[in-house]
Amino acid sequence: WPRTFPQSVNANTCSYDDLSAWFAAAQTARYIVIDTEYDPDTNELVLFGISQAATEGVPTPVIQYHWFEGATQGGRRTDFLYWVRETIRAVPTIFQNVLADLPVLQKNCNIDWSDFKRVEDTMQAHAVLWCELSHSFEFMASVDGKYPKVKHLFRVDMDRYNMGDLLDTGSLWDARLEEFRRDPLSRKVYDQQMALLPYLDRSMQAGIAVDTEKVPPAIEKYTARVEAGRDMAHAYCGWPMNLNSDEQLKVWLYEMEGMTVVKHPETKEVTTNADAVATMRNRYMLFDARDDEMNMSE
Repeated sequence: WPRTFPQSVNANTCSYDDLSAWFAAAQTARYIVIDTEYDPDTNELVLFGISQAATEGVPTPVIQYHWFEGATQGGRRTDFLYWVRETIRAVPTIFQNVLADLPVLQKNCNIDWSDFKRVEDTMQAHAVLWCELSHSFEFMASVDGKYPKVKHLFRVDMDRYNMGDLLDTGSLWDARLEEFRRDPLSRKVYDQQMALLPYLDRSMQAGIAVDTEKVPPAIEKYTARVEAGRDMAHAYCGWPMNLNSDEQLKVWLYEMEGMTVVKHPETKEVTTNADAVATMRNRYMLFDARDDEMNMSE
């Protein structure tokens, strides 16, 4: 460690023969990796990078296409996207967080879920295998990465930054494959979750349907309940205490009322958060949570 970066093929300036030769080789690889650089506010594509699975630890050249430069190159963008489509139909495609990249590909390249032979996601795989750990690229690469760290080059050298993401996404996927080989039941869970991602993607883009006619009355109803609860607390305490103040509630409940102190299970600090209030409520006034939820929804 670290392995040496391979060469990069500039898809904007290479010959058509070199372009087609790179993708022809990619169509025989175990998998390819796609990583896009884009404007997070608009999802406008900036750089489209692709790498192939390393063979016996030796990486092949990465191919990168600068989207805005390609706008003035006539048929080169058409050629590039033609080969991309042919390749993703032929071999599995690996992403690090596909739900971030797919909307960019949908908007800029008209590439959707149905265009892929198979989509894999290193972040989703890691979440199944190591649910208690962070699933960020930086954390996973610190454990399983094989190449130099380049996250600091985001605004300095976009090509090298993208290359690092591509190559180490391949490293991460190879590590997950080995873990899935030893844990086939986790692989089954992962495959089930991946099958749901296209539906999750569509639901995220469509949003949640809201009955707009019911919203204003509901706001009025629950605002009235909040105000009534506040007035009851003020009347009981004898002064306009702030129910949103953790400090004021701790003084009143634990010091004035003498209730049993509840501490946060992680920080061990005294708290009056929602869980603490529910705990105290259950001590002094038994209730059925299901009935409580039904009453709140009526």
